[in-house]
This record gives sequence, structure tokens and C-alpha cells, in this order.
Amino acid sequence: MNPALVRSQLELLEKPTEALVIDAGLLPGEIVQRIRSAFGI
Repeated sequence: MNPALVRSQLELLEKPTEALVIDAGLLPGEIVQRIRSAFGI
């Protein structure tokens, strides 16, 4: 795929206004806990 095409597609993406943001640097168990907590499960 043409790298310029990919770049232009990424530039057009809008940031979501309501998104769950989790730091990927956390330990897997902490990530799971935060996701479960956010969704109430």
C-alpha cells in the first residue's frame, strides 16, 4: 500500500469524543482491571 495514502487516511481520522483511554505501558492485569472497572464488569 502506498505510504502517502495511509498517511492521508490517518490525518482524516477524528479523535473520538467519548473513548476509554488506557496506558499501554501498564501491566496486563492493571489494563484488564481498568477496562472492567470502566464498563462495570
